[in-house]
Amino acid sequence: MQEFRPPASGARFRFWLAVAVAVAGIVPLVAVGSLVWTPVQVEYVVADGVLTISPGGWFDGERRVEVGLVASVRPVDAVRGRRRVGTVMPGYCVGRFHYESLGTVWQATDCGREAVLLEVRGEDLPWLVTPPRRADFIARLSAGGGYSARLPIAPRGWFHVAMAALVLAGVTTLAAVIALLKAGPSRLVYLVGDGRLEVRTLFTRREWNAAELHAHRHSPRRWLRLMGSSVPGYHTGLFRLDGARTRVYAAHRGEGVLLEGAERVFLTPEDADAFLAALHAHGTVIE
Repeated sequence: MQEFRPPASGARFRFWLAVAVAVAGIVPLVAVGSLVWTPVQVEYVVADGVLTISPGGWFDGERRVEVGLVASVRPVDAVRGRRRVGTVMPGYCVGRFHYESLGTVWQATDCGREAVLLEVRGEDLPWLVTPPRRADFIARLSAGGGYSARLPIAPRGWFHVAMAALVLAGVTTLAAVIALLKAGPSRLVYLVGDGRLEVRTLFTRREWNAAELHAHRHSPRRWLRLMGSSVPGYHTGLFRLDGARTRVYAAHRGEGVLLEGAERVFLTPEDADAFLAALHAHGTVIE
């Protein structure tokens, strides 16, 4: 069979685009994955006149303050809180939150109600914590030492299942996009012979009876992807071109060849004249 390919261009651009997509995709996937596979555990330590709060997550930094800078400490009920910025999962709430009765706080808690609110000099927001033995924590904080406690590891449940599914979907999507950018254009090929037209892409193969087709050059003005892939150098799937449903197997959105028969098909062979001549030799009507 005669082989025709779309024009090859933009390989370097697609390479760097694939690198950018990989980097942009890996960061959030690692962030979500850390919640799924890394046990997170908040720790409070009062020793040598310093309070240390260690949230335990990869992206939640440790906080330290001298006890003398704690202006006030009091037990509170933390109810009806809303996250502003931070991490929320069963048994683990870290970041900026807003409460109707407390205002906006920074917290590292087990999301529980029985909490301690700290007013710290030099900090924009109060700190909210949920230490075990709340009265003992307040007493030891006043004394400047002798307290260490870790909250239970956040339990695994539906949240982790949902996050694991999200990570899996993200990895699959990221791999597919990178594959399209790297390998898609080189795998797009048009074959004419034995009375038929065959189109091969990265993932699919379709063919048509050449004698049932009408073909002519065409430059679409309006593109709308309905289903399929569309990245630089590789557009495949079901589109609406100029308002009509069309199967597209193209390297670009410029001039190509429009085939009409049982369905509309748009292709972009590099040598359109030779492609049309080959189709004509196998029975396609050239308009």
